[in-house]
Amino acid sequence: MTTTHPPRDIFRGAIVRNCVLKNVVDGKTLKVLLNPLGWTPRPHGGWRSAPTSLGSDHQYNDAEASWEEVTVRLMCVDTEEHQVPKGNSKHFKPVTYGGKDAHEWLIRHLGVEHDGRPSDKTPIYLDVEFDTVESTIVGCRKHNQENYGRVLAYVHMGGRPSGENLSLAVVRAGRSPYFVKYGRSRLYHADFLEAERLSMADER
Repeated sequence: MTTTHPPRDIFRGAIVRNCVLKNVVDGKTLKVLLNPLGWTPRPHGGWRSAPTSLGSDHQYNDAEASWEEVTVRLMCVDTEEHQVPKGNSKHFKPVTYGGKDAHEWLIRHLGVEHDGRPSDKTPIYLDVEFDTVESTIVGCRKHNQENYGRVLAYVHMGGRPSGENLSLAVVRAGRSPYFVKYGRSRLYHADFLEAERLSMADER
């Protein structure tokens, strides 16, 4: 009997696997708990295996509640705003119906509660993938961070490569254009162009 092996997942960025969704912030932003044992460097190019940036004192058998929380902005996505940011900052974009619709769509799509948080009984696991050539998780985060401190990354619901790339899903659903302010996607450029084309064809 011939054994069929899944294709090697070579063409990808560095990944932190089996992270946990904490909550949906808006149509392009998630709060995520990073799995301290989830670092998976690229399979070529001399990557070094390394933990997250919590340091050597972090206990890797800690409960998920103690994992480092980061704010992830979905790579190559830019939805409009759905609420005025907290604090005294006067530098924010206006709230729009499009922003509210994008936020509500993402909540429905992920099946989380109305406040954006998953049910306590059903945690949602995901992979965080960097569109980068850095060799460590510290380097990935340093060079994939925007002006507000959010990490720029792809989020794969259900894991990479078999799961859903959430950035592509947002574009395909017509909630965002293919956003290239921070550079076009190194890994999924053709996929984004196709997702945008299909969205426009559906008149979304």
